[in-house]
Amino acid sequence: MERWLVKLKFRAPLHLGQAGIGLEAVESFARSDTLFGGICHAWAAVHGKNETSSLLDAFCAGKPHFKVSSAFPFKGETYFLPRPLMPLNVPEHNSSGDSYTKELNRMPFVPRGIFKQWVQGKEIDLETIPAAKEELTGAAVYHMVPRVQLDRVTSASGLFHAGMTVFSNDAGLYCLVDILNQEVKEKLEGALAWLGDSGLGGLRSIGYGKFEAEWIEPDSEWRQLWDVDSNKSAWCLLSLTHPSYEEREFSLEESYFEIITRDGWASSPFSLQQARRKSCRMFAEGSVLTNKPIGSMADVTPTGWDESLHPLYRFGFALAVPAEVKIYA
Repeated sequence: MERWLVKLKFRAPLHLGQAGIGLEAVESFARSDTLFGGICHAWAAVHGKNETSSLLDAFCAGKPHFKVSSAFPFKGETYFLPRPLMPLNVPEHNSSGDSYTKELNRMPFVPRGIFKQWVQGKEIDLETIPAAKEELTGAAVYHMVPRVQLDRVTSASGLFHAGMTVFSNDAGLYCLVDILNQEVKEKLEGALAWLGDSGLGGLRSIGYGKFEAEWIEPDSEWRQLWDVDSNKSAWCLLSLTHPSYEEREFSLEESYFEIITRDGWASSPFSLQQARRKSCRMFAEGSVLTNKPIGSMADVTPTGWDESLHPLYRFGFALAVPAEVKIYA
């Protein structure tokens, strides 16, 4: 597969809701299953139902035509990646090590340079952490805006609030994409262009989530993350991962991971029907696994879903980079 970097440059606020009641809480990044779901809707709109069904059949057979990471923040030329959950190598001679380490462990994302040092078992350059934290904070701001809803019967008004993420002019989200061949790339470009005009996430009816996609070939700095010794002892996830049945037999000893539950509502581009998907559990981004992760599609079709349509899936294939797990005293 060929790997590309895709920048999502938002020209409108973004609303990616978190689990719970209300619209106030939002995610600061787009998880891989959310991004894949948006791509599938766009794929169906651009390429039709038959091509979309064939695409998903290949995924369900364990032969994905492409794989996507979660979409993480960038600001300028600084790319952030999920904080690895493995131990970090901190210089012993640095007197400020404890305070910097605490700051680092509170950051959900770290710059590519720190991420590379971390997963490759090198000493972390702690002096860069304050600047990295400031840059991450400046990439986007969170707003909670008041909105009004009208009762369809009585026309009575009701006030509620919705959260949104607004990116600075030189910031947005980006993802890494592994693509099978040029034909798939061209179709994916068309789907992402449609998705950018339609919008990613919630509140699309009022213009949220619109973006422009910029495709970039990864440079040597990126390739140093994955073009390394294949005998590394572990793999750090850049996407959510739903392990296959075979992978569930693997030992998680010496792995460092977080498991999250994914659920929520789903719709189909071929129907007005909406339904709450079955929940499933996945390894989160930043998890470090000692067996090379592959992943699978999770069937989350709920009871009562119109069988004449299609099953509902969550994307759970792994996109990961090699990591060197060491224990530091």
